[in-house]
Amino acid sequence: MLEIPNTEPRCIRAGDTVRWRKALDGYDPAAWTLEFLFASAAGVRTVNAAASDDGHGFEVHITAAETAGWPAGPYTWRARVQKDADVYTVGEGLCTVQPALAQGVDARSPARRALDAVKEHLANPQSIAAASYTIKGRSLAQYSLPELWQHHDRLVQEVAREDARRSGRGPGGRVYVSFRR
Repeated sequence: MLEIPNTEPRCIRAGDTVRWRKALDGYDPAAWTLEFLFASAAGVRTVNAAASDDGHGFEVHITAAETAGWPAGPYTWRARVQKDADVYTVGEGLCTVQPALAQGVDARSPARRALDAVKEHLANPQSIAAASYTIKGRSLAQYSLPELWQHHDRLVQEVAREDARRSGRGPGGRVYVSFRR
């Protein structure tokens, strides 16, 4: 059986089901309702929680069909309870929605995309598409060949560091330690 977490998610993948439990002292699920608001630059999403089966809190359930329509990016969430005309905020935080890979998203890091563009230009300097590119508002155009090779070497190192972090290897190299009295 799937273990349902007791904390709000820090990361949601678009197109995945998300569940968690929320226990709130002083707010009986039989009398209060709980809703979560997820706000991003694209708008606000409202998710209503149901009273849990054990009667000791709430269970939040967001279906895969619901999250499939959520744009990727940072979100601020806020939890609110309501009973009649009384509404209280009982929690807030941040989470990130990652894009669904089924949507054909380029999941490469900015450094890897830049490195691929530089390699393409070095392999085929006449290619107009590879001659300039823009990633996150920064653009590269008409570098001299030595500058382009320098940029290539920096990007190779940055991509290697990303790969090492992702695989858990760390930055590598030697660590020197000295113990003195």
